[in-house]
Amino acid sequence: MKNKKQIVNKNYLLLIAFLVLIAVTSKELLIYNEETIIAVCFGLFVYVLNKNLKNMVANELQDRADKIRHDLEYFSNVRKETLNNLIEFHQLRQNLTTEIDNIAKFSETTLLSILKKRQLSLKHLINSQINTRLNLIKTNELQLAHDTKNIIVNVFENKLIAKSKAENAPWRDSLNLLKTLTTNNSEDINKKRNKKRS
Repeated sequence: MKNKKQIVNKNYLLLIAFLVLIAVTSKELLIYNEETIIAVCFGLFVYVLNKNLKNMVANELQDRADKIRHDLEYFSNVRKETLNNLIEFHQLRQNLTTEIDNIAKFSETTLLSILKKRQLSLKHLINSQINTRLNLIKTNELQLAHDTKNIIVNVFENKLIAKSKAENAPWRDSLNLLKTLTTNNSEDINKKRNKKRS
């Protein structure tokens, strides 16, 4: 009903405007020259555009607005995702620094314990080598003492034999005593060596 009334009102307006135009033209109030014809044509052009293309322009503008709104929503979502990714990356970076610190502390303590173990094993090795060399020196000294004793006994024995041959007899008992002493001494040295080796 309202649409019909609007159409009727528009038709009346057009009819009145046309009658006014005829009246103005017949009284020669309006002169038709190039400027007025261009102005009338422009006015008709604007009216026709407004009447016929109004919906099409409105739809086009609405489509552009929807596209711009869609693009804004898309970029807003992309921005949110980017911010979330940046937050996650920052958290991962913080976690990574704490993990690196933990690894550094663990490796430091491990290295210190390895160094302590190496130092202890090195001390033990040096001590054992020193002990073996000292034992070797001791056995060499004992052997040297034994050899020296044997040389002294042999020299003494030779002198005693020579004297006993010259004097004939009392020195044979002392010679036998010296032989038993040297054999007992060499047996003691051999026993000590065997104990150290075992």
